[in-house]
Amino acid sequence: MHQDPLHLTNRFRKMQVIGYGANHAALRTIQACGVTFSFIVDDNDKSQGETLAGVPICPPSTLAAVDWTTTRLIACAATPRSILSMQAKLEGLGLRYPEHWIDCSAFHFTTIGKKLTETFGITPDPLLFW
Repeated sequence: MHQDPLHLTNRFRKMQVIGYGANHAALRTIQACGVTFSFIVDDNDKSQGETLAGVPICPPSTLAAVDWTTTRLIACAATPRSILSMQAKLEGLGLRYPEHWIDCSAFHFTTIGKKLTETFGITPDPLLFW
């Protein structure tokens, strides 16, 4: 089974990677998937200036200064409403999916796929996962 149908590993390897959303999804992406964020942006004023797993949390205004030729963003959200909200904000900055950003679920295929197989006997198709 092909584990990286979108070639994320190669596409993100030489890029600076930033996260959007200082939450459980970001923490799981860091811990379970080995993603290294340079920083995370978050809409919650109370999170800004703090860290998540040692990664600094910045306001979304930080995105305006990012060089998108060398940077990619991973949107970390657990609900469709949150993902759609992030998508609208990123599109407002002229960022396109999946050229500039991708949802963190793409990085969880292996961990979620294994649980689906072990628990329910379902073998997920990576091309349908996203």
